Amino acid sequence: MKRTLLFTGSYSRRLVLGTGEIVPGTGKGIEVFDFNRETGELTLLHQYPEEPNPTFLCVDKNKEFLYANHELKMFKGIDCGGVSAFKIDVDTGALKKLNSQIAGGTDAAHVNVTPDNRFVLTANYMSGSTTVYPRNEDGSVGMMTCFLQHKGCSADEHRQQGPHAHQITFDPTGKRVLVPDLGADEIVIYDFDYERGYITRADVDYPKVAPGHGPRHCVFGPKGDRLYLINEMGNTIYVYSYDCETAETKELQVVETVPSDWPEWTTTAAIKIHPNGKILYGSNRGHDSLITCRIDEETGLLEKLSLQPIYGHFPRDFDIDSTGRWLICGGQYTDNLVVFRINEEDGALTKVHEVKGVDAVTGVLLVDFE
Repeated sequence: MKRTLLFTGSYSRRLVLGTGEIVPGTGKGIEVFDFNRETGELTLLHQYPEEPNPTFLCVDKNKEFLYANHELKMFKGIDCGGVSAFKIDVDTGALKKLNSQIAGGTDAAHVNVTPDNRFVLTANYMSGSTTVYPRNEDGSVGMMTCFLQHKGCSADEHRQQGPHAHQITFDPTGKRVLVPDLGADEIVIYDFDYERGYITRADVDYPKVAPGHGPRHCVFGPKGDRLYLINEMGNTIYVYSYDCETAETKELQVVETVPSDWPEWTTTAAIKIHPNGKILYGSNRGHDSLITCRIDEETGLLEKLSLQPIYGHFPRDFDIDSTGRWLICGGQYTDNLVVFRINEEDGALTKVHEVKGVDAVTGVLLVDFE
């Protein structure tokens, strides 16, 4: 393995969130760290403070390019967020900006690349919409080919008056796009047209959650027949069966991410599965912990194992390296990164290192380069 890099995003500009909270924008944009997979140590290489609110990051399938959303109310003088593309210099860890495009909707919150590397997609949170762009040969983002506005609302009059698209992900076949919508309390499922770069609503019943639970992110299990959804407002993880042929789902289990008697405000954020496919993690902001669950190999159901303190406040995102030995979690309100060593038998986490001064950290992305 040539090297491992850690990319982090942050709130680098003032923004009013959907909760009404105002983030001051103290972050340093995108930061790049070298990660020592033997010791777990992080070394800062580069900072890009000029990038506005790059709160989530992803790489293309060949790990040549980095893509970042811009969670903003206005971008390039237009009432919307944006997305940018960067070329990665693996030897130095430096990023070369290629271009930016408008997102069409406000507060772009998530970005992803299609399995065939041909398109880039964003989920726009505040406006509740989804955008598709072609990916140019040089890795840059082309002009949008599709923009779809979500519809729907739910029980919470403050936060669910309209749709709020929170994530873009693909099912195991790559033929469908799943978009958890916090405002509509469902996962919207799209069919993807790779010829035109279009998404259209799939003719299938969407996975629902209890009113007011607020879907945030989802992930597929190792066999592709189980779908795990973490709900921001309900502090729950839903387990569904998933039929890859029809995209039909069935609710199988609901797991609480914090103790039922927890007296203070808390909300979930990220959900990830260990590379061995046996352990699932989810982050709790407020409770400031990572829930660890064992995935039953036969049923795909979850068994709660532990709640690990993150040694910080507000874990918006975390990531696991490809070897399954390390987990790195960001504390948005404590401006820190914590490196944990993973026990692969039970998923238990042991704090090894901490880096301070990673201000308003949001996205956390570990990338191994051959």
